[in-house]
Amino acid sequence: MHPASLCRFAVYFHITFPFKYLQRAASEVFRVAAVAVRPAVVGRARDATSWAFDHPSSQSPDRLSY
Repeated sequence: MHPASLCRFAVYFHITFPFKYLQRAASEVFRVAAVAVRPAVVGRARDATSWAFDHPSSQSPDRLSY
C-alpha cells in the first residue's frame, strides 16, 4: 500500500470510525441516564416544592389556619 493512501485511510478511519461508535455509545448512555435520573429529579423537585409550600414556617402568620 502506498504511504499516501495509507495515511489518507488512517485519517479517514480515525475520523469516521470512532465518531460513529462514540456517537452511538453516547446516545445510549444519555438515554439510559435520562431514564434513570428523570424520576429521581422530578421526585426530588416535587418533594422540595411540597415541603416548601406545605411547611408552616414558609407561610406567613396571617395565612396559617391554626
